[in-house]
Amino acid sequence: MLRYIIIRLLLILPTLFIICAISFFLFQLSGSDPVDGLLSVRGLRSSDERSIDYEQEYRAAASELGTDQPLFYISLVPHYYPDTLHRISFPKEAELARDLLQEYREWDKIQAYMLALRAFTREVAQSGVSALYDAYHGIIKASELSAANRDVSLAVRSRPELVLSHAAVLEAQHAMTYVPAQSWFYPSIRLHGYKNQFHQWVSSLLRGDFGRSMIDGRPITTKIIKALNWSIALGLIAVIMSSFIALPFGFYAAYYHGSLFDRFGFLLLYVIYSIPVFWMATMLIVFFTSDDFGRWTDIFPGVGTFYDGRSQGVLGQMWTNLEKLVLPLFCLVIHSLAYMGRQMRSSVLNEKDQAYYKTAISKGLTQFAAMRRHVLPNSLLPIFTIIIARIPAAIAGSLVIEVIFNIPGMGRLLYTSIYSDDWNTISAILIIISLSTMIIYLIGDLIYQKIDPRIKYKLR
Repeated sequence: MLRYIIIRLLLILPTLFIICAISFFLFQLSGSDPVDGLLSVRGLRSSDERSIDYEQEYRAAASELGTDQPLFYISLVPHYYPDTLHRISFPKEAELARDLLQEYREWDKIQAYMLALRAFTREVAQSGVSALYDAYHGIIKASELSAANRDVSLAVRSRPELVLSHAAVLEAQHAMTYVPAQSWFYPSIRLHGYKNQFHQWVSSLLRGDFGRSMIDGRPITTKIIKALNWSIALGLIAVIMSSFIALPFGFYAAYYHGSLFDRFGFLLLYVIYSIPVFWMATMLIVFFTSDDFGRWTDIFPGVGTFYDGRSQGVLGQMWTNLEKLVLPLFCLVIHSLAYMGRQMRSSVLNEKDQAYYKTAISKGLTQFAAMRRHVLPNSLLPIFTIIIARIPAAIAGSLVIEVIFNIPGMGRLLYTSIYSDDWNTISAILIIISLSTMIIYLIGDLIYQKIDPRIKYKLR
């Protein structure tokens, strides 16, 4: 058993690493800019890109967040890419560098051109000539250089203080474009060691630092803890209530198998389980939170903001908002009850077909006593697996219910984070849910073996 636990725990590490890597690269592919998000929280918007202060703040924030480092431990790039390309943190400059590399491939000359171009654009920005700034500060394709030169040359005639810097740009541009680019290339493997964005991000996660939200700048850990309190409390209450109702219901439905109670109950559970949760929640809000269909239907308060008393614990907050939680709890309980009740009935009926049940009847036990003493304990084993699976779901939160009823839990936090493109929070939620799921299933396996000693886990 100890060997099984150790190996399972060791298997969690590579699994978690893969999940972190997937989350990290999905973040990169999403197109979100964490630096721009940080600057937005600090009051600088991407609309301020013409400001020299914005460029300086952007580069400082990129260095602070580590986005001026390589992405991963290893990279596969064209051979003409320099080792320092990742240090160009400003997006438009980085894209211009890649375009010029694709066209000319001589990095030393491209770098000299971009330095001259940066010096020129700063002088242009200080002079306030918007036409010049638009021509050179935007993303310039290689095929547009000649047209941009004509436009800028005409504008520079009226600004003699810019002639020298513009001449330096033209000279560097001529040196860059004079030698034709090679038509072939081969891939090159670059090793970056531990100084990369992924390693920095994972190291922060191991320290319990999930960073800050890209939307409001709040610590992600604080947001997740608050959301977890709501989701775990609601989820566990729903699991306990549905278990106390579903298990006796399924047991008696199997005991009276074939009776009207069994047939009607099985059909009722099937119908309830077939109803989409979002539709059920919507109908409950429509018919029981307003007087549009009569005064008797205005029973519960409408969907609104939940009171968040900081001096109260989560149970105190739930008690304060009890009237608003009746309908979402009903949706969670009734849907879980329908599934668990049907599974309990099937499990009991399956155990009734076993030989030990018939042996117990032949020894003089009544049908009810044989089912209660022998069938029921064995029937609970599959149900225990379902209950264990519900615990990670409680941690993850019910996204549909929490969004519809505006409950500030994990599901709603995940929804709002996806909607607002807050990938820092999305990644943290994904990792927490994955880790808690693996640990809870491991605990469930251990408890499962304690309940039924016949079960032995073997690692091949």
